[in-house]
Amino acid sequence: MKSLRAIIFAILIISYFACSESIELILDTFSSLPSYDIIARNFLDIENIVLDDSLHEEDIFNWRDVEYQDSYDGIIDSSVDTTDAEYLQDISGDISGEITCPEDMVKAARYMGDLRLIGTESSYLRENCDAVRYSVVVPQGAEFSFFIKGEYLKPLVIISGPGQKRSDIRFEQPQRGLPLIFSFKSDRSGEYFLTLSQVDYKKATPYSITISCVDRCDKISTRYPIIMVHGFSGFKNIGPIEYFYNVPDTLTSLGYDVHIAKLDPYNSIEVRGGQLANFVDEVLLKTDAYKVNIIAHSQGGLDSRYVISALMKAEKIASLITVATPHYGTPLADFILADPTGAGKAAFDAILVVMGAALDSESKANAMASLHSLSVAYITGEFNKKYQDDPGVKYFSYAGKTCRVWENCGDTVDVEISLTYELLRSQVGDNDGIVPTASAMWGNFLGVLPADHFDEVGQVAGVTNENFNHIEFYKSLARLLVDEGF
Repeated sequence: MKSLRAIIFAILIISYFACSESIELILDTFSSLPSYDIIARNFLDIENIVLDDSLHEEDIFNWRDVEYQDSYDGIIDSSVDTTDAEYLQDISGDISGEITCPEDMVKAARYMGDLRLIGTESSYLRENCDAVRYSVVVPQGAEFSFFIKGEYLKPLVIISGPGQKRSDIRFEQPQRGLPLIFSFKSDRSGEYFLTLSQVDYKKATPYSITISCVDRCDKISTRYPIIMVHGFSGFKNIGPIEYFYNVPDTLTSLGYDVHIAKLDPYNSIEVRGGQLANFVDEVLLKTDAYKVNIIAHSQGGLDSRYVISALMKAEKIASLITVATPHYGTPLADFILADPTGAGKAAFDAILVVMGAALDSESKANAMASLHSLSVAYITGEFNKKYQDDPGVKYFSYAGKTCRVWENCGDTVDVEISLTYELLRSQVGDNDGIVPTASAMWGNFLGVLPADHFDEVGQVAGVTNENFNHIEFYKSLARLLVDEGF
C-alpha cells in the first residue's frame, strides 16, 4: 500500500509540474437521539402573532438562549411529573366558558426535549392554551409520519425549521378525541421544531406522539451543519486531489450537511482564522442554522480555536474536533525557522514540494508565516496564553502516530515525510511525521490513530494503510456529533 502511494504521489508530482399517507414502523433504523443537554434555544419568540390561520412566514421567529430564560416571566416549570394529580385530576369536569388564549401562547410553549425519530413520546397539556415543543433532527429528504392522539385533544401542530428559518407547516384535527395523522418531508438536514397545542380546553389533556419513518430511513444528520477545515497547504496545487479525500461526498451521501472551508494554503493563524470566521458566517447565512460543528486537521484546528476565542465566535460554534493539530506547536517549525538557509531550508523546501506549493516568493513568505504560527515558541509562549478555550464549546481531539518500517506501531511513515519524522523523533519521540503525538492532545482527547499526517486525511489519493480507514474514521466523527447532540 505504501509503495503504491509512493507511485501515485510521484505521478501526481510529475503531472503537477507538467501541467501546472402509510405508516411503516421500522424499529431498527434509527437509535434514539441523545437528550437535549446542550445550550440551545428553549423558547419561541413570536411578536404579535395569534395562533390561527394568520401566521405568515415573515413574522418574527427565533429562539431564546438558555442564559436568557430567567428574564421571561411566562416560563413554566417542565419538570413536573406527568402523573402529578394537580394537573390530571377531574379531567372530565366543567369545561364551559369562553377561553381567550394570549397572543404569545406559542412563545410560552414548554420545551420537552428531543423526539426520537422512531418511537412514541407521551405527556400532557396543562389546561387551556398550553403548548409543548419538541426538537426533531432530520436528514434532508427524509419523510416521517406522525400519529398524535389524546382522548380530550383537538391537536394543532406547527412544524418549524430547520434552524432559524421561518417556514411553518400547520396540521390540525378539528374534532376532539380523533387522532391527527400527517407526514412531513424535510427539505434540508438539521433541527426542526414541533409545537403541539390545544386552544379550547380547560383541563389537563394527556397525549401521545408516535413517529415512524416512510422514506430515506437510512439517512442521518447532525443538529448543526459540519464545516471541515484543512491544514497547512491543503494540497491545493497537486492536480485534482481534494484535501479530505472522498470524505465530504461520503458524509453528504449519508445525510449530513457538510461544507468545506477554503482558506489560504499557507498563512498565519490570524489571516486564515479571519477567513474561516467569514466562512462560518457564510454557512450560517446559507443554512439559517444557529451554530456549526467544525472538524479540522492540523493547522485548521488552531485557526478554529482562534475563531472561537480571539474573534469571539463561540456562540456560533457548537463543537470542535481536531485531528493532529499542534496545540503545543511542532518543533519542526522551530527547526526550519532557526536555520532558514541551511538544513532548515532543505527541510522547508522539501515540505513545500511535498505539499504542492508553487515555489514563488509570495508562497514562501506565506508558508513562513504558517510555520511561525505552528512553532512551539509561538503556540506555547503566546497563542495558548491569549486564546483559552470557551466553556460554551465542546472540544475533542485525536493524535496520529507512525514509525519506521521495521517497527510495529500500526503504520509505517510515508517516504515523503520520513526526513521530518526523524527530525521530530530525535526531539520529541512519537509523531506523525509533522506533529508530535503529545502536541495533538487537547480538550476531550479520544485517542491515537495508527496513521501519519497524510493518512489522517486519506492521502495520497485514498491510499493509507491496512490499519486505518480514513473514511470510516470521519464517519465515526460525524456519528460522535450526533451522539453528543450537536
